[in-house]
Amino acid sequence: MFKGVRYLSLLPLLLQVALAAVSITPAPNALSGPNRHLVENELPQAQETHEVAVLPDTNIMCISQMKNSVLLKAQFDINGTVQHVSAFQIGQPSSALHGVTNSKLYPGKLWVTLQQDNKLLLLDPVASSLESAPVIVKELDIPSAGQPDVPQGPHYISEYDGNLWVAIQDSAHVYRVNPEDPANDWALFKVNPRPVFVAQNPANSNFYSGLDNDNSVTHGTGTVGFISGSDEFTYHRLQNPVGSSASLLHLAFDTDYETNHVLWLLSSSIIKSDALDMLIKVTFNAEWSAIVSEEYVTLPTQISKAHRVFVTPEIVFVTELASSRVVGYLKPEVEL
Repeated sequence: MFKGVRYLSLLPLLLQVALAAVSITPAPNALSGPNRHLVENELPQAQETHEVAVLPDTNIMCISQMKNSVLLKAQFDINGTVQHVSAFQIGQPSSALHGVTNSKLYPGKLWVTLQQDNKLLLLDPVASSLESAPVIVKELDIPSAGQPDVPQGPHYISEYDGNLWVAIQDSAHVYRVNPEDPANDWALFKVNPRPVFVAQNPANSNFYSGLDNDNSVTHGTGTVGFISGSDEFTYHRLQNPVGSSASLLHLAFDTDYETNHVLWLLSSSIIKSDALDMLIKVTFNAEWSAIVSEEYVTLPTQISKAHRVFVTPEIVFVTELASSRVVGYLKPEVEL
């Protein structure tokens, strides 16, 4: 039956017509430009890896590990890869080493806080020898006489115009002291609970302290604030979908911020357990009134609780609180 009649399937033709309706075009590539070099470095295991500071004019960084009160000295190469690490117990295992910052008043020296011992230390890190233990140059106690409640828990330390400014977290104080005359030249300010940093506005010399006592944060807003010389606040929200809900924890200005207007932001799973741990480069216009561009670098280990960012002219370092690692990100514009 039906001899000599050929039946042709229309299915291939229909598929061709359907597929032809789907277009494929190049998509914007946020990673275009120079290749990126990102390295994640293992450190000695610790429950919490906190602050980081690169010693000036060296390839040595110092990192605090709080739960065991250990200071690491790590030597890195031009790519940000750690070559050697040495570890030193500062005080007792219970002393809670936390804050780490370079001193301008004492070049080459390092200020650190012992949160549980209620002390500030000026250390000579002995940058010339990775194996040599840091040397204590000064030891300052947080004053308590005559205070309605005893100041306890120096967390963050910074140095401005020859004075130390310390966020005393546990008792909610901000402490200012002249390290050249600590017995007579100091002041203590009561603030709201859990101050975590103190910073000065260079335009007017006013000081600000961030307070960490709100347990209601459930998601990130991807928002960063700019404080002008007249103390006016302007808020900028990241526009990239990845950044618009970023859980921003920490920031640092680029070393060339006066000319490139770059701010480095850190998104962290400390804020929200399933947040992306990311380093974000944000470029502003010359007036710092609008965001020009955003670049995102996702850290290799997620749920690592990205904690601190430290910027050098060539490399941006990020500590991971929960993973005992430090990430080195070589800036794409750097020529090796």
